[in-house]
Amino acid sequence: MVYFPEPRHFAERFTSVLAFTSEGGRLIPRLQSQPRLRRNFELYRANHPEFALLCDRPSHEAETELALFWRDLAINGSPDDREAWESFRREQLAIAHLISFFERTCCQVVNQSASHCPELPIEDSLSILRGTVGNEQQLKEWLEKYDPQRGALLETYIHQILRNTLKAELNFGRVSKWRRFYKTSEEDLKYALEMNGYREPQITQFLWGRKIFKKVYLINHIQSPTRISGSKWLEPKLEDFQEAANCFNAERILPSVPLEISSYSIDLSALQLKRWMENCWESLRQTNSNTLISTAEIPDLETPDSPDSLDTLETPPSLFSGFSDSQLEQELNQCKNILKIQIGKSSIPVDPDKVLFLYYGINLTQSDIGKCLEIQQYKISRLVARYKRRLAKCLKQSSNPDGWILQYVRRWLRSKYPTADRSDLIEKALIEAVEALDSEDRRFLGDLLRRDPSFSSGFQEESLNSEELATLEKIENQLKQQLLYELEGWIDRYINSWLECFYRNALNTLLQEVTNSDLLETLTIENGSGLSHQDGKAKNYNTSISLEVLELYLQNWLTQNLGVYIENLKSWEKISRILSQWLEQQDWNQYS
Repeated sequence: MVYFPEPRHFAERFTSVLAFTSEGGRLIPRLQSQPRLRRNFELYRANHPEFALLCDRPSHEAETELALFWRDLAINGSPDDREAWESFRREQLAIAHLISFFERTCCQVVNQSASHCPELPIEDSLSILRGTVGNEQQLKEWLEKYDPQRGALLETYIHQILRNTLKAELNFGRVSKWRRFYKTSEEDLKYALEMNGYREPQITQFLWGRKIFKKVYLINHIQSPTRISGSKWLEPKLEDFQEAANCFNAERILPSVPLEISSYSIDLSALQLKRWMENCWESLRQTNSNTLISTAEIPDLETPDSPDSLDTLETPPSLFSGFSDSQLEQELNQCKNILKIQIGKSSIPVDPDKVLFLYYGINLTQSDIGKCLEIQQYKISRLVARYKRRLAKCLKQSSNPDGWILQYVRRWLRSKYPTADRSDLIEKALIEAVEALDSEDRRFLGDLLRRDPSFSSGFQEESLNSEELATLEKIENQLKQQLLYELEGWIDRYINSWLECFYRNALNTLLQEVTNSDLLETLTIENGSGLSHQDGKAKNYNTSISLEVLELYLQNWLTQNLGVYIENLKSWEKISRILSQWLEQQDWNQYS
């Protein structure tokens, strides 16, 4: 199933789109804010009294009424009644707000239809529906036909249209196992094979076999004069596999084919090719069944609670092996204008605006921080980026990539390619860099491997002429540049993870301080919990009371030590989740 993330505020239904990020081979749905829609939404809230009143209603009512507001503006808006503060493209923006609003509807329809047609990937269903809703002219026609007097909500009306759209797509015969198999990109199939345990040279052989099979299937079935346009894609016959196998056997002796193909020493049979294609299909099916998941299924996805989360960071473990995290803390302490805040026995560095602690420690968004500190959001983004650049520079100097990457590339080409280990991130990056080379350069590497399959220390570069040496040097430098590019991404992820862990640990220390002190009892009594000395400080704590106590203490601490007062309810809901997680991890028996 594809899960629609819970919006923090109903306004996000109209100002965000569904985006996916890859985590551990699965696609995680997230709401991605659209700045132009957010600005337009706030513009109407500030300048349109009726719109502002709608925003003050309970969330469900507000969503329903705001959808009707944008619908009315989209179909009835006229240049003659446009206010001076409104955009010249207000009708198009109104449509864009509704496209954002119907993202959840698309997800609901996809989930309802998933059980009826397992052969259609969830991603494909979602893509079909989002493409349908994203057709502005078509959507406007549907909005014009909608009659509010008939009692159905606008979202319900669009939901039914999308159900019929997907049903028509299925009935039209566009969905079949072999259509999906044919349409799947080579990159996606390769990923599915890797996720299901296949390795080289099998993967390249499967992909090459499918490429040939697709040509045969296209001619024999899709372009067949006897086929009715739009009819379902048929099961291939054994004769199709035999024809494709014959082509495979004829092509594998050509000098331009990959080494993995030319090294396949026996003739491929029709049954063997059929098994290859079935293995490909099963890998696609298995991968699709576990592709889209809810962020709720991933514990502490964005809020690591200890430095241990760095152990799972997707960064080559050997890359920063000579680096100590204390070096990053030292570098942070040396930043210009940095302040020190005492938490327990530690002195924690914070920036003058306290953004780093708010952003990484208590997980406020840049928008939340901007409202809290009355700072423009772009300034917050720049501030965070400035500190990250300083830390990244420190990390890069420690890893010294210019001193080893080129030599590493040269050794890798001679000793590990093409049998490299894709589970090693550096080797995986180099494999992908080789695959991105132009065909002439890949063919050149293939020729070198044929001369000496090990391409190792026994290979004598003196046997190459000047042109070949220049080509080899060019390839090595291209791989070096690609690896440097990947290194930038690894460093950025490492810095992000380190900052999250560093400031989250500071928060944990702060919470531990109040839990271990008499202040906890004082705060609890002031807050009306009725906790007494006889109760034991925390042994019999009610979790909700404990949460209130921690919220009160944190609010007081932020005000007194950082000069920050957070009053936004949504921000506190986010902070409360962090505090609740911390409470659940405590052993309250230690306080008896």
